[in-house]
Parts: sequence; C-alpha cells; structure tokens
Amino acid sequence: MPWYVAQLGGHVVAALADPGVLLADALATALERVAKLHQTCDLKNPGTPSATVAILRERPDRIDHLVLADSPIVLEGADGFTTLTDLRVDDVCQDLRAETERHATGSAEHRASVARLVAAQREIRNTPEVAASAPEAAFHALTGVVDPSAVRSAAVVSDGV
Repeated sequence: MPWYVAQLGGHVVAALADPGVLLADALATALERVAKLHQTCDLKNPGTPSATVAILRERPDRIDHLVLADSPIVLEGADGFTTLTDLRVDDVCQDLRAETERHATGSAEHRASVARLVAAQREIRNTPEVAASAPEAAFHALTGVVDPSAVRSAAVVSDGV
C-alpha cells in the first residue's frame, strides 16, 4: 500500500505540472500510469491496493479542489471552517458498519465484525468511488472551485484524521 500511494501521488504531481490540466484528468492519467506498472497483475482483484484522494491546487484567480472517497480538505474562511469530503463510501455496507459499531472495540465480536466489513469493502475497492486501477474513478470525484480571497488557510488531510 505505501508503494501504491507513493506512485499514485508522484504521478498526480507529474500530471499537474501543466497548470491547464483539470484535476480529474490528472488523477485519471496517474491511475492509468500506475496500473501500467502492473500489467501482469489482476487489477480487478478486490485485494488490489486502492486509495482515497484529496487534491488542492492554488492558482492566482481560484483554488481548485478534488476529493475522491473520505480524505477531506478543510478550508478556513471568514465564517469558519468548510470541510470538503466525499462520504459516498459510507453508503456502502451500512448494515455491516452498524453491526461493527454495536460491539465493544477489541472484543471478539468486534474483531469478527470488522473482518466481515473489510471483506465487503474490498469488493467495492475497484469501483468509481475509490481510486484503484480504473482511471474512470477520477471522473466520479467531487470537484469544485473556490475564490482564493475567501480562504485564510487550508489543510489536505488523510481519511484517518
């Protein structure tokens, strides 16, 4: 997983070297390039590494953002904080997630429930909602533009924050 994230991040940065490239196009290019590094692998396998993605790009006249899955971008403006995130992943496996939350953390029941949830989540890893091997995932990301004068500070953080 660390290798995958490093490769994807590096290829995103390289694709964004052209300031005219849209964020989704840059992510699609990066996903395609990383997948080509593993042409002999079964990239449709649910165990294929995947990643959440959050990109923030400042330009003189605007700030572009992209989020795919649950890694958020937090913007601070005059009226407080705005969190940009893609929580569609929460719609998946709601029953298993609820079951997991009913058990005490660390209990045998909780561990078994987490294992079932993770197995179910792996089945959706190579879908439009999560960046894995399919470049099409990039075009399902949530994107937008913010006026730079409305932003005092910004943070791009991991899904574990």
